[in-house]
This record gives sequence, C-alpha cells and structure tokens, in this order.
Amino acid sequence: MKIYFSAAIYQVKKMGAFYQEIIDTLSQENHQITQDTTLVSLSDAINKTSDEREEYYQKVVSWISQCDAVALEISFPSTLHIGHELSLALEIGKPVLAFYREDLEPSFLLGKRDERIIWVPYNKANLTKRVKASADLLDRWFEIRLMLSLPTSSLKFIDSQTSKKNLSRSKYLVKLIEKEQKKVSS
Repeated sequence: MKIYFSAAIYQVKKMGAFYQEIIDTLSQENHQITQDTTLVSLSDAINKTSDEREEYYQKVVSWISQCDAVALEISFPSTLHIGHELSLALEIGKPVLAFYREDLEPSFLLGKRDERIIWVPYNKANLTKRVKASADLLDRWFEIRLMLSLPTSSLKFIDSQTSKKNLSRSKYLVKLIEKEQKKVSS
C-alpha cells in the first residue's frame, strides 16, 4: 500500500528518531512510503518564493490524492500544515494513521471524529508495536473478501506453496498478484 507521510519539519531535531521509526516500521510491514515531507530542510521550506510555495502545495495535494493512505505524526506542538494535510486527506477520502506521543497529545485535533482516522498514541517503548498494530488495522480497512471457485488441482497447488512458504492462502495470492503487477509496471 502506498502511504504518504508527513510530520512537523520544525520538530525534526527533537522528533526525527520517532519519525524514522514510524517510516521504517511501515516499510517493514510492506507499505511503500511515497513521500516524506520531513526530508525537506526547514530553511528550504521557509525560504520559498510565492510561486514555489504554490507549486509545492499542489504537489502535496497530488501526493495525498495518489496515495492509498496518509500517515501523520501530529504530536503537539505540531504545525498548521499537519492539520491541513489531515483535513485534505479526509476530504479526498483517504484513511489516516495519526501518530502522537502520549506526553504531547494534540488536544485540538483529537476533537475531530471521523471513522477514517486511526488515532495512535505511543511512547518511546511501544512505538514499533503501535505502528505495526495500526498498519494491521489499515490493511483490514482495505481488505475485500473475494469468493473463488477453484479446481481441486489449483487448490492443492496453492496449499503446497503456502505450506512451503508458511503463508496463508490469501497472502500467497496477494503476493502473486503483486508480482504480476510489478511485471506490468516495468
């Protein structure tokens, strides 16, 4: 799944390790981070011309539109753009993983009730566990059950492969589809 990630650039020195752990864990859970706005330096973000700001804004809107989901680190004090990106994602219909440190609760944003927001409070000790759990919730958000009628020989083949690879039938079929998608994309 393609995930757009954003967090407060102003907080990179203080929060950068948390940002990176979120990104790394989502990647390890087989999600592709399509954009990471924290890679822009603070001086580059601030010192844009009016045209560059407009162009960058349009890029962010496009990135959010093209992703499957949005992950935001929203710990207080965050910045205005994080709240706006959250609103944009919801407006476009994207689910949002909203991470925040338990000791830096974003009280205003927590007032936003929407079933597409997965609120993820964390601390240093449980961040990886919390990211994995939220990634599982996000995966379930997108799961669609598909009933298949398969010949016995095909089912036996799938079962032999899943047994060898220690995968469920559905995970095995998803991996086959992803492999074919990569071939088509290349």
